[in-house]
Order: sequence, then structure tokens, then C-alpha cells
Amino acid sequence: LDKINVGVGFYSSYAFLRCMDIFEKYKIPYITTVTTSDRIPKKIKEQHMKYIFSTSPTASDRATAMAQCVAHYYNPKSVAILSMNDEASVDAVTVFKNAIKSSIPEISFSEYYVDVGVSDFTPELTAIKGEKPDVLLIVMGGAGCWSVVDQWYELEVKCPVAAMFGSFMDPKWAKETSPKNELWIAEIVFKKAPATPLSLPFIEKFERKYGYWTRAASQTYDGALAMFDAIKRAGSLDPDAIVNALLKTDIEGVLGRITFDPETHKRPYPTLYVGQIKNGEHLIIWPEELKETEFEPMVF
Repeated sequence: LDKINVGVGFYSSYAFLRCMDIFEKYKIPYITTVTTSDRIPKKIKEQHMKYIFSTSPTASDRATAMAQCVAHYYNPKSVAILSMNDEASVDAVTVFKNAIKSSIPEISFSEYYVDVGVSDFTPELTAIKGEKPDVLLIVMGGAGCWSVVDQWYELEVKCPVAAMFGSFMDPKWAKETSPKNELWIAEIVFKKAPATPLSLPFIEKFERKYGYWTRAASQTYDGALAMFDAIKRAGSLDPDAIVNALLKTDIEGVLGRITFDPETHKRPYPTLYVGQIKNGEHLIIWPEELKETEFEPMVF
């Protein structure tokens, strides 16, 4: 660590929550870019952490948007929840339940949690099939985002699905799991649009190189832009000078303007999108005033 001046990255909230104290202790300015747990900005604020910043929307941001979308289109009386048992997923489930209950007080929940890395959800999906909930909320990452589609389809779990986290928001997942995922509600989070002059050139270059675009790549690229900009304005690699520069950040990124809250060191996002899968593609259905397609309910 004595040879590291700054850091950018991290995909897992579980891992970063166990590493952020080390970066803080060694005074290494670090921008975490894809971690979603609300515990990260909360810890930064409560412990007055100086060196940790985030360019990722939190579980609260994302779960609130999903809850509003599901409540608006399905108005469910019962929701089954299949979730990874990690910090970010549990945070998202808690926020989702509270948010949807505020508009549907009589709603009921059944909850199933699986360990990180599990990809066989047959027992949980079989139990959910027997319950016949109005909506199934799936919150997970990793390979499970692919296998859960196959298992839901093959077990004929006949209930609408709303999916959050991991690859559910990536175009590659939408295409490769089609048509089994047809009419699923799934996060988009960020729209593939010219939010700034940097947006489309970056996305197009990424697609040419890898064959697809991931929003995680854009979040991480924005984190790197913010860090390099701060180093340039600081005029040195002195950690305190870099932190002071980060706090004054106000630049254009791929996903919009980049600034940081002075207490939580979190980048604010004004709008997060939720989509519906149609023919292997995410199409925006929420916020409703920005929708790209008419919502179509899953009917069994």
C-alpha cells in the first residue's frame, strides 16, 4: 500500500466495506465506482472518512425507483423476494419494501435469501411457484442473473418478475436470455443517451471493442475521470490536496455531471431508469413521463 497513490474501482459492496478502512488508514484517496450498499456513504458520513468517494448510485436510489415502477404498473398485493444475502442486496430489499408499502400499505412479502455465488435457485423458485405471488422481485448479481431466468422459465413460475442489480441492467444479459425474459421488468439505471458530449463516443468505442456496453464501465470511467481531474487540479499526488480537489469536482462525465456530496462523498444522480425487456432489449418504462414504450403486463 505504501506504493499506491490513489485508487479507482471495486465492483462488490461486500468486499469494499471490508477494505475501505484500510484505504482511509493509509490516506489513499479512493473512488469506488460500482458498489451500491447504502452502508458505504453512511459510514463515510458517520465516521467522517476523508479519503473515500463514490460514483455509484446506492441501493436506496435504485430500489426506490423499482418500487415506484412496480407499484404503478402492477399494484401488487403480494411480492415474493429472491435475494442474495449480501449487504447491498439486503439494503435494496429493505428500501424496496418500505417504499412500496408507503403506497400499498396492505401488501405482504415472502422472502428467500441465498448465499453469494449460488446459481441453483430451484428450491426457492419451487416454493415461490406454490405461493403464486402477484410479483417476484429478484435481487442478485453474478452468474445467477443468467441461471435464474432459465430456472424461472423451466419451472413455469407463473408470476411477473422485476429484477435488480448485477447483469440485469446490461444489454448483454437482456439479449442473451431472450426470449425467456420477455416482459420482465429490469433495471436500466442509466440511459444510453448523450447526457454529455462524452457519452456516446465512449459507449460506441466500448461497444466496438467488447461487442456490448455495460453501465458499470461508464461508472468506472467517470470515477477515473474525476480522479485524474482532481490530481491535475491538485498539482501533486499529495493525498490531502487530492481530497480537497475531489470535493470541488464539477466536470462532465459519461453519465452526466460529476460532483460529490460534502458529507457522504457520494455522486448524486437526478434520474434512474427502469425498463421492460422486449425482444432482447431494455426499453424505458419508468419514470413514466420518459418512457420509450408502453408497459405490457405479463399474463399467464
